[in-house]
Amino acid sequence: MKTPNSIRARVAGNPWLLALATALLAVGYLLQSASPLRLNTDAIVLLSIGDTVAAGQGFHFHGLPTHFPPGYPAMLAGLNLLGVASSAAFILLNCAFVAVTFIAAYHVYRRPLGFSPAGALGLCCLGLLSFVLVKHVTIPLSDVPFMGLFTLALWFAARAGAGPGWEWGWLVLALLTTVAALSVRTAGVVLLPAFVWLLGVRCLPRWVALRRKFPPLIWILPAGCLILGLGFALLISQTRYFAEMKAVYFQTGVADRLLNNLLVHGTEMGEICVNLPAAKAPALLQPAYPLAGLLLAGLILRGVWLRRPLFGVLEVTLLAYMGLIFAWPYFDARFWLPVFPLMIPYVALALGDAARLRFFQCAGPAAKTWFALAGLAALAYSTKISWAGTRFPDVYGNGTLSPTYRAAFLGQTNLVTNGDPLQSDALRLLQRYDSVTRKVAGHGGN
Repeated sequence: MKTPNSIRARVAGNPWLLALATALLAVGYLLQSASPLRLNTDAIVLLSIGDTVAAGQGFHFHGLPTHFPPGYPAMLAGLNLLGVASSAAFILLNCAFVAVTFIAAYHVYRRPLGFSPAGALGLCCLGLLSFVLVKHVTIPLSDVPFMGLFTLALWFAARAGAGPGWEWGWLVLALLTTVAALSVRTAGVVLLPAFVWLLGVRCLPRWVALRRKFPPLIWILPAGCLILGLGFALLISQTRYFAEMKAVYFQTGVADRLLNNLLVHGTEMGEICVNLPAAKAPALLQPAYPLAGLLLAGLILRGVWLRRPLFGVLEVTLLAYMGLIFAWPYFDARFWLPVFPLMIPYVALALGDAARLRFFQCAGPAAKTWFALAGLAALAYSTKISWAGTRFPDVYGNGTLSPTYRAAFLGQTNLVTNGDPLQSDALRLLQRYDSVTRKVAGHGGN
């Protein structure tokens, strides 16, 4: 069987060209800062919470607490207090976390996973070309900041476990970034099993030695693991997300819900694999998306299997996160964003291992080419939307908020007629944070 080192040699390229490609992609992301404020339901709530926090009124939406953790609204409140809050600032904040993500990912690819500099840069370029990331870097949501903190915590944890002894500085940094990630999204709990694994690997040899000298200690390590596991389960069970999930499972039945989750989350993974939303694909091809998702999941698991002699915090976290998403009863491709930078190298390892087969010798380069072209098309399309100006209501989203955008851009609030409170909140946020709206208002509207 090939070793991971021999497989990684297949992931190569010219490092200078890849560095140039990375820089050009970074410029493409920065161009999105010209976009009018892109809103959806969660963005409206998060921005509104940021407003109440900045005003000293707590983490509330219409006077009621929400299930959103406080970390991201606190960031928005900070921008408010600094006097720089705007659509551009929200996008640039996301861009900063994208940079953090792939700086950390590059180091993960290089040291724990052992890719060459060119290979690591190539994987970063592929990550930047994901349509899911291109789409959500322009929306004020917690997904991209969480992705940055999540990847940073993984890098620190991997470094903490890399040396022959305790790397205390890296461990402290990993704990701090894990707490920060948890403050942004509750899904950060999947980082905790990595610490349990790390502690177990470090403590096991000492425990074995002590057990030989003091046989009564035989139950201490299993008891400690049981206590940590129960504590982890208790922490999960107290979240509002768990209560929502339990209600959904109780209503639909566990078996039916898990089967449905497999199909729909498989479709999400198919979208990530094909790098194209299923809704944009021809109807004839849409049934193939779950199959593409299963292929992607199989490649990831194959990559993890190839790493089994070096199994550690990266693999534990990846598998824990995949398990969490497949158990979660709600569906959106953006849920995979935090772990996407970690999925890429395992797919690369699996494809490198399979490159001896004629099919993968042809399919591998073709798939990478398609992924890159689709990503460039997504970035170009997003840039077109970002620079649409007053035509933005006609080209952004599914049309749900188009009347509100027209009201904001034209200065005619009577265009919003359905009385939806979220639309009135959207109008208020546009009038406060959107540069196009402020420009129109400054000229008295049309």
